Amino acid sequence: SGALAARDALRVRGELELAVSLCDPAEVEEILLQSYLFLGYPAALTGLGTWREVSGRAAPFPNDEPTIDFGARGEALCRLVYGQNYDALRRNIAGLHPSIDQWMVVEGYGRVLSRPGAKPDLREACIVGLLAVLDAQAQLHSHLRGALAVGVSVEDVEEVLRAVEAFMSEGAVERGRATWEKVKERCSSTG
Repeated sequence: SGALAARDALRVRGELELAVSLCDPAEVEEILLQSYLFLGYPAALTGLGTWREVSGRAAPFPNDEPTIDFGARGEALCRLVYGQNYDALRRNIAGLHPSIDQWMVVEGYGRVLSRPGAKPDLREACIVGLLAVLDAQAQLHSHLRGALAVGVSVEDVEEVLRAVEAFMSEGAVERGRATWEKVKERCSSTG
């Protein structure tokens, strides 16, 4: 996720070559698919194309069913990730634009992030890495809290942040660390 967010094709290839021997291929595909929510189609397509080359795997048969209620599925996952902040999140996003609020729930959380193939903790850990590289502090803050909410340990979050520092500017590293410290402080004070 970090290499993809850094838009460094050589490093993406290197990371995916490592993933071939270390990771569940279905999980790699899911993480590459979800990247389009944060990085856009060009980065996701580039990542998937590189994955096809280095893994030698053909694209899987589509597993989405037209009868799935993506809105309900998205609300359930979004509520899990945001916990007590869910209602405030929905108000805030709808205040920006009601369409993006619906897209976030139906498309983002319903159609993409709640797909089978990768569990919420893995997805959130990868989102944290991607957002740290993007230096998107407001979203990083939310997804750091979300990672903890879905069961990513403090130690694992810190490992993700260390792992992606190689793809970040010095300023982004400092800001990411500061954001993480605020999240840990807030979480420890609220129990």
